[in-house]
Amino acid sequence: MIINFQLILLRSILGSVNLLYMKRPTEKELITENKSNLYIPESSVLQKKYTLEEIAEIIPGIVHFNNIDNFGINFVNHYGEEKFDISLEEIVKEGAGFVYKFFEPGSLEIFSQPLIHMISENDDSKIISFFQKVRLNKKVVYNWLLTTSKILKGKKEFISISQVLSDVDSSTRAMTRLLDDNLYMRKNMKKFGNLTKREKQILRLVARGFSTRQIAEQLYLSKYTVSTHRKNISRKLDFKSVIDWEHFANAFEL
Repeated sequence: MIINFQLILLRSILGSVNLLYMKRPTEKELITENKSNLYIPESSVLQKKYTLEEIAEIIPGIVHFNNIDNFGINFVNHYGEEKFDISLEEIVKEGAGFVYKFFEPGSLEIFSQPLIHMISENDDSKIISFFQKVRLNKKVVYNWLLTTSKILKGKKEFISISQVLSDVDSSTRAMTRLLDDNLYMRKNMKKFGNLTKREKQILRLVARGFSTRQIAEQLYLSKYTVSTHRKNISRKLDFKSVIDWEHFANAFEL
Protein backbone atom coordinates (compact mmCIF):
# COMPACT_ATOMS: atom_id res chain seq x y z
CA MET A 1 0.00 0.00 0.00
CA ILE A 2 1.35 3.43 -0.97
CA ILE A 3 1.31 5.91 1.91
CA ASN A 4 0.57 9.47 0.83
CA PHE A 5 2.47 11.47 3.45
CA GLN A 6 1.19 14.77 2.07
CA LEU A 7 -2.38 13.59 2.57
CA ILE A 8 -1.56 12.47 6.11
CA LEU A 9 -0.08 15.92 6.79
CA LEU A 10 -3.19 17.61 5.46
CA ARG A 11 -5.33 15.36 7.65
CA SER A 12 -3.29 16.43 10.69
CA ILE A 13 -3.78 20.09 9.75
CA LEU A 14 -7.51 19.54 9.58
CA GLY A 15 -7.32 17.91 12.98
CA SER A 16 -8.03 21.26 14.57
CA VAL A 17 -11.34 21.26 12.72
CA ASN A 18 -12.20 17.83 14.06
CA LEU A 19 -11.57 19.11 17.60
CA LEU A 20 -14.58 21.34 17.13
CA TYR A 21 -16.79 18.26 17.12
CA MET A 22 -15.43 17.28 20.52
CA LYS A 23 -16.40 20.75 21.79
CA ARG A 24 -19.87 20.63 20.18
CA PRO A 25 -19.55 23.54 17.68
CA THR A 26 -22.06 26.35 17.36
CA GLU A 27 -23.82 27.28 14.12
CA LYS A 28 -21.43 30.24 13.59
CA GLU A 29 -18.38 28.01 14.04
CA LEU A 30 -19.77 25.44 11.61
CA ILE A 31 -20.39 28.05 8.92
CA THR A 32 -16.90 29.53 9.37
CA GLU A 33 -15.19 26.13 9.21
CA ASN A 34 -17.30 24.99 6.24
CA LYS A 35 -16.42 28.13 4.28
CA SER A 36 -12.73 27.66 5.03
CA ASN A 37 -12.86 23.99 4.07
CA LEU A 38 -14.54 24.73 0.73
CA TYR A 39 -11.40 26.50 -0.45
CA ILE A 40 -9.16 23.50 0.29
CA PRO A 41 -10.38 21.18 -2.53
CA GLU A 42 -10.00 23.76 -5.30
CA SER A 43 -6.55 24.95 -4.26
CA SER A 44 -5.30 21.39 -3.84
CA VAL A 45 -6.65 20.28 -7.23
CA LEU A 46 -5.34 23.37 -8.99
CA GLN A 47 -1.91 22.66 -7.52
CA LYS A 48 -2.33 19.02 -8.63
CA LYS A 49 -1.63 17.73 -5.13
CA TYR A 50 -4.79 15.70 -4.59
CA THR A 51 -8.03 14.77 -6.28
CA LEU A 52 -11.36 16.21 -5.17
CA GLU A 53 -12.36 12.77 -3.92
CA GLU A 54 -9.27 12.48 -1.71
CA ILE A 55 -9.92 15.86 -0.11
CA ALA A 56 -13.62 15.09 0.40
CA GLU A 57 -12.77 12.07 2.55
CA ILE A 58 -10.84 14.08 5.12
CA ILE A 59 -13.08 17.16 5.40
CA PRO A 60 -15.49 16.83 8.37
CA GLY A 61 -19.14 16.49 7.41
CA ILE A 62 -21.12 15.20 4.43
CA VAL A 63 -19.20 16.38 1.36
CA HIS A 64 -20.90 16.07 -2.01
CA PHE A 65 -20.56 17.34 -5.58
CA ASN A 66 -23.77 18.16 -7.44
CA ASN A 67 -24.49 18.74 -11.10
CA ILE A 68 -25.38 22.40 -11.69
CA ASP A 69 -28.02 21.57 -14.31
CA ASN A 70 -30.22 19.16 -12.35
CA PHE A 71 -28.69 19.08 -8.82
CA GLY A 72 -28.01 15.34 -9.19
CA ILE A 73 -25.18 14.14 -6.93
CA ASN A 74 -22.03 13.02 -8.79
CA PHE A 75 -20.04 12.19 -5.66
CA VAL A 76 -20.50 11.91 -1.90
CA ASN A 77 -17.82 10.98 0.63
CA HIS A 78 -17.95 7.82 2.73
CA TYR A 79 -19.31 9.72 5.71
CA GLY A 80 -22.23 10.83 3.53
CA GLU A 81 -22.85 7.25 2.38
CA GLU A 82 -23.01 6.17 6.02
CA LYS A 83 -25.38 8.98 7.00
CA PHE A 84 -27.77 8.33 4.12
CA ASP A 85 -27.27 4.56 4.41
CA ILE A 86 -26.95 4.31 0.63
CA SER A 87 -23.94 3.74 -1.64
CA LEU A 88 -22.47 6.31 -4.00
CA GLU A 89 -23.39 4.08 -6.94
CA GLU A 90 -27.05 4.06 -5.86
CA ILE A 91 -27.05 7.83 -5.33
CA VAL A 92 -25.57 8.49 -8.78
CA LYS A 93 -28.09 6.08 -10.32
CA GLU A 94 -30.95 7.98 -8.66
CA GLY A 95 -29.75 11.18 -10.36
CA ALA A 96 -31.86 14.25 -9.58
CA GLY A 97 -34.46 11.90 -8.11
CA PHE A 98 -32.27 11.40 -5.03
CA VAL A 99 -32.80 15.00 -3.95
CA TYR A 100 -36.60 14.70 -4.19
CA LYS A 101 -36.57 11.29 -2.51
CA PHE A 102 -34.51 12.18 0.56
CA PHE A 103 -35.11 15.93 0.98
CA GLU A 104 -38.25 17.23 2.65
CA PRO A 105 -40.23 19.01 -0.13
CA GLY A 106 -41.33 22.02 1.94
CA SER A 107 -37.86 22.84 3.20
CA LEU A 108 -36.28 22.15 -0.21
CA GLU A 109 -38.52 24.74 -1.88
CA ILE A 110 -38.15 27.35 0.85
CA PHE A 111 -34.64 27.07 2.25
CA SER A 112 -32.73 26.21 -0.96
CA GLN A 113 -33.49 29.58 -2.59
CA PRO A 114 -29.95 30.95 -1.86
CA LEU A 115 -28.48 27.93 -3.67
CA ILE A 116 -30.78 28.37 -6.66
CA HIS A 117 -29.87 32.07 -6.80
CA MET A 118 -26.13 31.30 -6.66
CA ILE A 119 -26.44 28.80 -9.52
CA SER A 120 -28.42 31.27 -11.65
CA GLU A 121 -25.70 33.91 -11.14
CA ASN A 122 -22.99 31.33 -11.95
CA ASP A 123 -20.66 33.09 -9.50
CA ASP A 124 -17.82 30.70 -8.58
CA SER A 125 -16.43 33.16 -6.01
CA LYS A 126 -19.56 33.14 -3.88
CA ILE A 127 -20.09 30.89 -0.85
CA ILE A 128 -23.55 30.51 0.66
CA SER A 129 -24.99 28.70 3.70
CA PHE A 130 -28.57 27.51 4.07
CA PHE A 131 -30.69 24.89 5.81
CA GLN A 132 -32.08 21.66 4.43
CA LYS A 133 -34.27 18.95 5.91
CA VAL A 134 -33.46 15.38 4.86
CA ARG A 135 -34.07 11.76 5.76
CA LEU A 136 -30.97 10.02 7.07
CA ASN A 137 -30.38 6.29 7.58
CA LYS A 138 -33.59 5.59 5.64
CA LYS A 139 -35.70 6.75 8.59
CA VAL A 140 -39.07 8.45 8.23
CA VAL A 141 -38.05 11.36 10.47
CA TYR A 142 -36.33 14.29 8.77
CA ASN A 143 -33.13 15.88 10.12
CA TRP A 144 -32.01 19.49 9.68
CA LEU A 145 -28.69 20.03 7.91
CA LEU A 146 -26.64 23.21 7.76
CA THR A 147 -25.18 23.23 4.25
CA THR A 148 -22.46 25.46 2.80
CA SER A 149 -21.96 25.44 -0.97
CA LYS A 150 -19.72 26.85 -3.69
CA ILE A 151 -19.51 26.44 -7.47
CA LEU A 152 -16.31 24.66 -8.49
CA LYS A 153 -14.14 26.74 -10.79
CA GLY A 154 -14.15 25.49 -14.38
CA LYS A 155 -16.68 22.75 -13.66
CA LYS A 156 -20.41 22.24 -14.09
CA GLU A 157 -20.60 21.21 -10.44
CA PHE A 158 -20.94 22.77 -7.04
CA ILE A 159 -19.40 21.38 -3.86
CA SER A 160 -21.25 21.31 -0.54
CA ILE A 161 -20.41 20.47 3.06
CA SER A 162 -23.41 19.54 5.21
CA GLN A 163 -23.52 19.19 8.99
CA VAL A 164 -26.30 17.41 10.89
CA LEU A 165 -27.58 19.95 13.43
CA SER A 166 -28.72 17.30 15.90
CA ASP A 167 -25.05 16.28 16.22
CA VAL A 168 -23.91 19.67 17.47
CA ASP A 169 -24.37 21.91 20.51
CA SER A 170 -27.58 22.44 22.51
CA SER A 171 -28.14 25.97 21.22
CA THR A 172 -27.96 24.69 17.65
CA ARG A 173 -30.33 21.84 18.46
CA ALA A 174 -32.72 24.42 19.91
CA MET A 175 -32.42 26.28 16.62
CA THR A 176 -33.76 23.22 14.78
CA ARG A 177 -37.02 23.65 16.70
CA LEU A 178 -37.18 27.27 15.55
CA LEU A 179 -36.55 26.13 11.98
CA ASP A 180 -39.37 23.59 12.27
CA ASP A 181 -41.72 26.29 13.53
CA ASN A 182 -40.63 28.66 10.78
CA LEU A 183 -41.19 26.03 8.10
CA TYR A 184 -44.59 25.10 9.58
CA MET A 185 -45.61 28.77 9.62
CA ARG A 186 -44.58 29.33 6.00
CA LYS A 187 -46.47 26.25 4.86
CA ASN A 188 -49.64 27.35 6.67
CA MET A 189 -49.52 31.11 6.06
CA LYS A 190 -52.24 30.96 3.41
CA LYS A 191 -54.52 28.96 5.70
CA PHE A 192 -53.92 31.45 8.50
CA GLY A 193 -54.91 34.30 6.18
CA ASN A 194 -58.21 32.57 5.40
CA LEU A 195 -59.30 32.56 9.04
CA THR A 196 -61.70 35.26 10.22
CA LYS A 197 -60.95 37.39 13.28
CA ARG A 198 -63.55 35.44 15.27
CA GLU A 199 -62.07 32.09 14.19
CA LYS A 200 -58.62 33.23 15.36
CA GLN A 201 -60.08 34.18 18.74
CA ILE A 202 -61.73 30.80 19.15
CA LEU A 203 -58.66 28.93 17.89
CA ARG A 204 -56.51 30.67 20.53
CA LEU A 205 -58.94 29.81 23.33
CA VAL A 206 -59.30 26.17 22.26
CA ALA A 207 -55.51 25.85 22.13
CA ARG A 208 -55.36 27.20 25.69
CA GLY A 209 -57.69 24.48 26.90
CA PHE A 210 -61.00 26.32 27.21
CA SER A 211 -64.19 24.34 26.64
CA THR A 212 -66.95 25.30 24.21
CA ARG A 213 -69.10 26.55 27.10
CA GLN A 214 -66.28 28.66 28.57
CA ILE A 215 -65.49 30.17 25.15
CA ALA A 216 -69.16 30.99 24.60
CA GLU A 217 -69.29 32.81 27.95
CA GLN A 218 -66.11 34.80 27.28
CA LEU A 219 -67.13 35.91 23.79
CA TYR A 220 -70.85 36.31 24.57
CA LEU A 221 -71.82 33.74 21.98
CA SER A 222 -74.08 30.71 22.07
CA LYS A 223 -72.54 27.27 22.51
CA TYR A 224 -73.93 26.30 19.10
CA THR A 225 -72.19 29.23 17.41
CA VAL A 226 -68.87 28.35 19.03
CA SER A 227 -69.32 24.70 18.10
CA THR A 228 -69.96 25.68 14.47
CA HIS A 229 -66.84 27.87 14.44
CA ARG A 230 -64.77 25.00 15.85
CA LYS A 231 -65.99 22.67 13.10
CA ASN A 232 -65.20 25.27 10.43
CA ILE A 233 -61.70 25.86 11.84
CA SER A 234 -60.97 22.11 11.93
CA ARG A 235 -62.12 21.79 8.33
CA LYS A 236 -60.13 24.79 7.08
CA LEU A 237 -56.91 23.75 8.83
CA ASP A 238 -57.37 19.98 8.61
CA PHE A 239 -56.91 19.52 12.37
CA LYS A 240 -56.95 15.96 13.69
CA SER A 241 -56.33 16.49 17.41
CA VAL A 242 -55.95 19.13 20.14
CA ILE A 243 -52.18 19.03 19.54
CA ASP A 244 -52.81 20.45 16.05
CA TRP A 245 -54.68 23.39 17.61
CA GLU A 246 -51.80 24.07 20.02
CA HIS A 247 -49.12 23.77 17.33
CA PHE A 248 -50.92 26.18 15.01
CA ALA A 249 -51.68 28.69 17.76
CA ASN A 250 -48.07 28.66 18.99
CA ALA A 251 -46.61 29.01 15.49
CA PHE A 252 -48.73 32.10 14.78
CA GLU A 253 -48.49 33.44 18.34
CA LEU A 254 -52.23 33.48 18.87
